[in-house]
Amino acid sequence: MSDLEFTNFSLSIEDLPARARGLDEDATSDVLGGWGRAASMRRRRQLMMMRRRRRAAYNRRRAAYMAKRKRAMSKRKQSPARRSRKRQYMAKASFHSRMASRYRRMANA
Repeated sequence: MSDLEFTNFSLSIEDLPARARGLDEDATSDVLGGWGRAASMRRRRQLMMMRRRRRAAYNRRRAAYMAKRKRAMSKRKQSPARRSRKRQYMAKASFHSRMASRYRRMANA
């Protein structure tokens, strides 16, 4: 028999540990209260799966964004305006020796 005492009343319950011994792990945690090993493992598995799904969704969005950006960059590099700008920067790089590395970087961006 288990006696539980509170500030304004007391409660007596038939022997809970003896009842809990005859039950499986999930039912034991229901009788005794608290979390059993199975419940905590189940929750951990759920958290891990949620984390994996979030990471996969993030990776899908990022891959789509990067593919779109790559297509835009390749289109931009193919345009005639881009070619003339590159030629202009390379000409500036050959003329301005002090700023040559900057203009070459701008030409190849």
